Amino acid sequence: MKLYEFEGKTLLAKHGIPIPSGVVVKAGDDHTPEHHSAVVKAQVLCGGRSKAGGILVAHSKEEVKDHITTLQNSTIKGEKPSCVLVEQRLDIESEYYLSIAYDTRHRAPVVIASKHGGVNIEDQTVNITPIDLTKEFTKETAKSILEKANFEDDAEEASAILQNLFRCFKQNDARIAEINPLIKTKDGQLIAADAKVVLDLDAFSRQSHDFPPRSASGRNLTIYEREAKKIDAHDHRGTAGGSFYDLDGDIAVLASGGGASLTCVDAL
Repeated sequence: MKLYEFEGKTLLAKHGIPIPSGVVVKAGDDHTPEHHSAVVKAQVLCGGRSKAGGILVAHSKEEVKDHITTLQNSTIKGEKPSCVLVEQRLDIESEYYLSIAYDTRHRAPVVIASKHGGVNIEDQTVNITPIDLTKEFTKETAKSILEKANFEDDAEEASAILQNLFRCFKQNDARIAEINPLIKTKDGQLIAADAKVVLDLDAFSRQSHDFPPRSASGRNLTIYEREAKKIDAHDHRGTAGGSFYDLDGDIAVLASGGGASLTCVDAL
C-alpha cells in the first residue's frame, strides 16, 4: 500500500524523525493559514509531483488560500488530490536523500543515500549499502554508511535519523521508506521535508494501521471490493481482495492469470 505524504510523515514522526509543522486540508475545510510563508502540496500517490505543478510556494496567507483552492481543483498526472498538505516553509541550506528498500539482488534491505536530494535524484550519484538483518543496526553502522555517502559534518546527526528510519521500515513492515529531501536548515536542523512510504499488504494481519483501504492508484475501494477484502481476513491465501476489481458495466471476467486471461480481456 502506498501512503500519502502526510501519512508517511505520521509514521516518521512516531519514530522520532523531525518533520515540518503542517496541517492537512480536505475539501470543504475552512482553513485559516498559520504561516505567511508556506509550502502547499497536493496529496497524490504518483511520482514527479513537483514537476507536474503539485507543489506551490506561498508568501502570504491570501496566497496560501489561493494555492489550496488551485490544487484541490487540479489533476496531477491524471490523479485528483485526496487533500492538500500545508507546511511551514523551511529555510534550506542543503538537501540530502535517504531511503531504505528491499533489493532482490542482495536479498536484503539496502540503504540508499546521497548528498544531493530533491528533484532529479535519479540523475545523482547514490551510495547503496546492504543491511545485514542478523546484526543490530547501530548508530555507528548508520554513521559509517553516511560517511561513505559524503554526508561529511552532518553524518553524526543524520545517523540518528537513518537509525530511526530503519526502525520505522522494519517495525511497520515497509517495502520502501524514503526521505527526499532530508533538509538541513540554515540553523543546522535536519528535517524530513517529504516522505514516501510503501507498506507490505501481506503483513497487515500483524499490524494495527488504520489507513483507509485503497487501490494501487489511490482510488477509494467500492463496497464490493471492501467485502472481498473481508474474505482475505479469514483466508491466509488472500486471493479475493487482492484480485477483485469492481468495474463499470454488467460484464464480468473470471481470470486465472497468465496470457489466456489477458487475451480474453483484450478481446472483450
